[in-house]
Amino acid sequence: MTGAEESSVLPETGYGETVALIKKSKSKFYKILAVPVCFVGSALGLTGCAAPRPSVTGWASANSFSSDNSQVLADIQGVKNGIRLKELQQLHTVCEALDADAATVYQTLPTPVPALTQAFSKAYNALAQAGRTCYYAPSLSSPQMAKFKKEFSAATADLSYAMTLFNSFT
Repeated sequence: MTGAEESSVLPETGYGETVALIKKSKSKFYKILAVPVCFVGSALGLTGCAAPRPSVTGWASANSFSSDNSQVLADIQGVKNGIRLKELQQLHTVCEALDADAATVYQTLPTPVPALTQAFSKAYNALAQAGRTCYYAPSLSSPQMAKFKKEFSAATADLSYAMTLFNSFT
């Protein structure tokens, strides 16, 4: 691995991985320079060398993310119940709420971790779109409702991925 390749790996790693890279490095210059750079970067709150775990936890507790996201999860359960019960009016009501609540939690972004922000952004945008599609579906058997079910399935999978990623930082 060349010095250029090593430095391109450094910003994407956590502190423990950075230390492992430094130990494996054959370049004395890299070993001497990397530790102070990581230390100073960590002290300044930069996430290039330090693990972003504390900043994600701080972000989540500093805004309404947890309560807003819990409301979206409740809306998702309400949508599932409406589908199971085949209640169009209930679906319209909860889908309207899903659209609004996904937009609300979206306002808590960005997170301190760009990949996490991207995952939540994708999920909340998809949930809001699914909510709108459902809300305007004229019947349970309409093409719009079939489209909604596909959108909803993909959006909930996106949120599941985002939550798994989030939990890896907390």
